[in-house]
Amino acid sequence: MTSISSSQRSLIKEKPYIDPERMGVTGGSYGGYMTLWVIGHTHQFRAAAAQRVVSNFISMWGSSDMNWRFTALVGDAAPIDDLETAWFEKLKGARRWMRILQPYGPIHTTWIENFIGFADEITTVSTQLRQKFGRGIIIPHGKDTEQFDPAKYDRNKLRKELQFDGYKIIMFLGTVRPHKGLEHIIQALNLLDRDDIRLIIIGAGTEPKYEKMLKEISKDKVILKEKIPFNNIPQYLHAADIVVLPQKKTIQSYGQIPAKLFDAMAMAKPIIAADVSDLQMILNGCGIIVKPGNIAELSEKITWVFENYPEAEKMGQRAREKCIAEYSWDVMEQRLVSIFEKYG
Repeated sequence: MTSISSSQRSLIKEKPYIDPERMGVTGGSYGGYMTLWVIGHTHQFRAAAAQRVVSNFISMWGSSDMNWRFTALVGDAAPIDDLETAWFEKLKGARRWMRILQPYGPIHTTWIENFIGFADEITTVSTQLRQKFGRGIIIPHGKDTEQFDPAKYDRNKLRKELQFDGYKIIMFLGTVRPHKGLEHIIQALNLLDRDDIRLIIIGAGTEPKYEKMLKEISKDKVILKEKIPFNNIPQYLHAADIVVLPQKKTIQSYGQIPAKLFDAMAMAKPIIAADVSDLQMILNGCGIIVKPGNIAELSEKITWVFENYPEAEKMGQRAREKCIAEYSWDVMEQRLVSIFEKYG
C-alpha cells in the first residue's frame, strides 16, 4: 500500500491537471485483484473498476481471464456456474463446513449476499436476478459484434476444413453441464431418425459421466469436442446451421443468461432455446422458443428450421441486428458509463 500511495502522490505532482478528489483506479486480471485490494485499504479513489478479476469464484466463471481453464490447473470441478449458491447444493453436512476457509465457498457466498443491499448500485444480467435482489440495472453479457461478424468468414471454406460438408449441423458451444439439457437435443434427433444431421458439442471435459451418457444415447449422431480457443468460436458458429440451447428449468438456470446466446445472435445463427430466464424476451422476433423438456416440440422446430432454411436465415439476421442494437459492447459501455457518471 505504501508503494501505491507513493506512486499516486508522485503522479499528482507530475501531472497538475489531475484532480486528486476525482481519481479512479482500475486494472485487469491481477490488476483487477489489486484494484479490489486497494479500495479495501484506502478511500483515496472516488471510483474503481475491477476487470476480469477473481473477486469470487462465482463472477470469475463468466468474467475473468481464465474462467473454466482455471479448474484444469488447480481443481477438477467448477465451483460455481450460475446462480450464487446453486452449485453448492450437493455439499451437505461436514463437506459444506469444510469449505469455511474458502472465501468463494457456500458459507461465505451466502453471507456476502447480505451486504448487497448496501451497494449504491447493483448490476445484474437478468430480470429474475433483479427481482431476487429487489433492484438493479440489467447489463447482460455484451458481445464484440465486430469480431463476431459472419461477413468476415468464408462459410464454405470453414465447413470443408471442419469436415461438416454433407451434414446439417446443430451446434452447442459451451461448458457441458447436466442442467443445460443436451440430452434433449439428442432425444429430439432420435425422434427424427435422420442420417444427415449431426450435433456438435464443443466444451467437453468437465462432466465425464454426463458426457458418457450423452454418447450412449446418441446413436452416433453426436460429436463431442474439447474446449477451443475463444478466438475460434466465430468460425465454428459460422460453419454451423443452427444453435440449440435446451436449458432445463432448474435452480442453476434460474436467472442465467448464457453468453453463448449472444455469440449465436452476433453470428446471425437461427436459434432454438428453451423458455427459461429471459431467453424468450431476448429472442422475441428473432428466435424460436420451446417449452423446457418438450422433446416432441424441439424435434418439430428443428425440422422446421431445416425445411424452411431461407426463412430461418432471415430470423438469424434479425438476431444479429438485435444483438448490435441491444447487446453489443458499445451498448454495454453506455449503460456502465451512465452508472459511473452518477458517482464520478
